[in-house]
Amino acid sequence: MNSANNKDDGAPVTWLSMARMEIQRAHHRPKKNNNDDRLYDVLRAFGQGDDDAPGPSNLDPDSGYDYDSGSSSSSSSSAEVLRERISIELLDEVDPDQARMFGRRFYSVSVLLRGGGGGGGDDDGGGGGGGGGGGMMISTTTTTTTTTMTERLLRLALHRRIVQILSTTDPVLSRRKAPRVRALVDFIWSQSLIFGLRDDAADDDDDEDDDADVVRHPTLTRLVHEKDMTSSSSSCYVELSPGFRHAVIDGQTSDFGPVHINVLRIDVAAASEDEYGDVGDDGNGHPRPVVVRMKCVDARGTTTDLRDLAREHGAIAAISGGFFLYSEPDIEIPSNRTDPVGMLVSDGTVVGPPIFRRAAIVQMTGGDGGCRRRSSGGGRGDDGERRGGGGGGSASSIRIDRVGMSGVACSLFRTCASSSAIRERLGTFTIGKDGAKCVHRGSADVVVLGGDEIAFSIVGSAVVSSHLSPTNVRVPLAGFVLVVPRDALHDLDAIDAKIRNGATMDVSYELPPPYDGARNAMAGGPMFFSDDDDDDPDGNCHSMDLHSEDFRGSAPPVTFSQDETHDHNLLPRMGVGIARCGDTGNEQLVCVAVDGRNLDRALGLTLQGTSDLLRALGCTRAMNLDGGSSKRMVVWDPKSGRHRVVCLSTTEIKAGVAGDDRDGEETVEPSRPVYSAILFLPGER
Repeated sequence: MNSANNKDDGAPVTWLSMARMEIQRAHHRPKKNNNDDRLYDVLRAFGQGDDDAPGPSNLDPDSGYDYDSGSSSSSSSSAEVLRERISIELLDEVDPDQARMFGRRFYSVSVLLRGGGGGGGDDDGGGGGGGGGGGMMISTTTTTTTTTMTERLLRLALHRRIVQILSTTDPVLSRRKAPRVRALVDFIWSQSLIFGLRDDAADDDDDEDDDADVVRHPTLTRLVHEKDMTSSSSSCYVELSPGFRHAVIDGQTSDFGPVHINVLRIDVAAASEDEYGDVGDDGNGHPRPVVVRMKCVDARGTTTDLRDLAREHGAIAAISGGFFLYSEPDIEIPSNRTDPVGMLVSDGTVVGPPIFRRAAIVQMTGGDGGCRRRSSGGGRGDDGERRGGGGGGSASSIRIDRVGMSGVACSLFRTCASSSAIRERLGTFTIGKDGAKCVHRGSADVVVLGGDEIAFSIVGSAVVSSHLSPTNVRVPLAGFVLVVPRDALHDLDAIDAKIRNGATMDVSYELPPPYDGARNAMAGGPMFFSDDDDDDPDGNCHSMDLHSEDFRGSAPPVTFSQDETHDHNLLPRMGVGIARCGDTGNEQLVCVAVDGRNLDRALGLTLQGTSDLLRALGCTRAMNLDGGSSKRMVVWDPKSGRHRVVCLSTTEIKAGVAGDDRDGEETVEPSRPVYSAILFLPGER
């Protein structure tokens, strides 16, 4: 609770108001300046205002307060107590492994801010491991060992806000403790690193006139340009197979500190039937690019080890895919944790419709009729069959677009309870036509159904419930409510009676043109930019707009829809874009796997930083895929003759280089399984 003491202006004295005075005194200024504003704004985050700062009115997170009972504690440090509390209290929302992981991340950041060694800790929740020591305020050349005022106040905010999140009685926030704990820890970690980078820049400016040997590190985009990474002929790239090239950006930058980023450039070509998959000269001295076959899969049906998945399908490269349900507090049957979120098309079958209008990477093909409707009994995953990208040698292309439910045809079927062979089509409804509407969590949690409407709650291919009379319909977390006019279906009483007698309903989907020709597709979001988009006269295509892509309300993932950090977190990221090769002019797919959560090798990027990176790599359209612990990239290594993971492990926050791989071999640290994936295969000849 807040102290009853008051400041001179009558406002209560809180740890936050005391921190503000401490900041002003430290800078010897009666009023705050821009630097003060930055730190104070960080301390205010995750509160509802300047006075929302519960906890003891002191500036020491380790004394005078036991975070369990409110009394002094001598048996455990506050960081240890809170680590255990996180591991226990989040069990209502996430599984035990994830709850313990969040506890370890909190403990790692707290220890690093205190000036001790660091690491994610062992599986039993211990705080050791992770290597070298030093405080968390980083330098682009070395890690400091002193605890600064900024570190102390950031650690104070970390502890106080964790307690506030765990102790809330707010009916909404009390169901969002896990994503808020994760976001807070990442936020404090990121801000400490950013403050360290700013201090380094200021020190360099002060020393520049006095020391000609001061090393000025380039920005990340400048580093990309210096390495000429828009050109496939750059010495940075190693050819994995004709048309597939891989490079690593590894070094120090002035804006994001140390970076470790894997870059994949894949030639994309629309070849004629007799040229499909052919590698030769295009008449101008350049190799003809290979047609890449993209394969999007729900990996849970086969293996969630991306390296094994790539090997089984003969992929030259593979990356982790889109978002999935994980930390959302209201995952209900038939949904399950790890279910894909949004559009997923696999080998022409619509596994998941584009419920949310979000950026998606799509491979368009013709010849065989494009996208099939998914049958009600369709299995999840992939049958392993190797298929050509364009049925009958037709042209193939990869595109990045925002794709939503407008124009999607939803066909409802009813299966008799006594015989699965008796299956009846009830009707087909096209979203946006004849009064048919799709309501998802980005627009509402509940649909108020009128007397002239009927509705169906849908998750995947399952119709969870039907509503044939006025009522309030709860919108499924990763599904939608299909609302149609009451007169759109005939004999509603008979339909209702059969459903009550055990008949089941299902739905299949058909995408509208041009996506009816989609062979494989995976949704992510947001769209970073689409410079060649002529359909946006307002110019919104040149920047991110999460709200317009349904990252709002309670739409999954809630880490995006209910973000309290406003893209200030440095995190592992995955992004893809379409570019023109700087030396050949060929269209290319560019994939970037950005490592993070590693103090010495890779801090991570913001969404905007990832967008700027893809633009620097020559992309004219680019989008985000799921990042964080899920981010993964695998490539075929022609030298060793095997597939290998090229990313650093990003599950735990750590300092030091123990266990890191500087020769490109994957670490032995555990990583989160990959639940959906995008495989890149060479075109069949």
